[in-house]
Amino acid sequence: MIEKSKSGQPAPSVPVNDLAAIAQMAAGLAHEIRNPLAGIQGVIEVLRDQSRDPTQHQVLCEVLDEVGRIDQLVRELICFAKPQYQQLRPLRLDGMVDQVARRLSRERDGCLSIEVAGDPRCVSKQVMADEECLTKVLEHLITNSLDAVEGQGTLKLVFSCGPDGLTLRFEDDGPGIPADIKDKIFDPFYTTKPTGTGLGLALCRRLIQEQGGALNLDAEFSDGAAFVLTLPLSEEEDRPACQPPCGLAG
Repeated sequence: MIEKSKSGQPAPSVPVNDLAAIAQMAAGLAHEIRNPLAGIQGVIEVLRDQSRDPTQHQVLCEVLDEVGRIDQLVRELICFAKPQYQQLRPLRLDGMVDQVARRLSRERDGCLSIEVAGDPRCVSKQVMADEECLTKVLEHLITNSLDAVEGQGTLKLVFSCGPDGLTLRFEDDGPGIPADIKDKIFDPFYTTKPTGTGLGLALCRRLIQEQGGALNLDAEFSDGAAFVLTLPLSEEEDRPACQPPCGLAG
């Protein structure tokens, strides 16, 4: 789902020449915010746990949720501003995607149907990637799909292999991305969400590029939104082709 900013229009992107300075400044501010924010969170948690008033308890829980949102914003700023140390190792994408998709769907009280398509021989192949960084990317892409279908819809995973490695397409059946912003969605600090930082997709693309891969939007896809993730194959001998693991079949 595409949302507008508080002014009713998407937040403007920032010129590339200014991004490094802005990112460094934002990271510095983020570090200054983290310590007092942790203190605030700790105090509110104590008050919540000691509260016997149901209304007060609910209000404190809502405050903690908002503090959590601020903490997430701070983490994204710090993560975006500094290079990530990555430990590349052979990983299978199919199981990781299935686990992340089902966990996020449960947390959002949604019902995201997962379908697998493409070359079945590619599903079991391993890629070279950092597990923690790849999990962050998968979480962001799948969260976008959940937002697009409002928790009820289909996420189609299309596996294929090529000279650049293993490619996985994330196709949702939501309303799609407006044509006039398709070339901006990876721009740092560009967002269409009232509470967004505009760093999610930009950070995801950078993390994948640092692993020797690529992350793009299929601008020609018209039945929703389709993101295309490509990662280099592991140098280890490919595993024998097999069927998708239980739970991935649509």
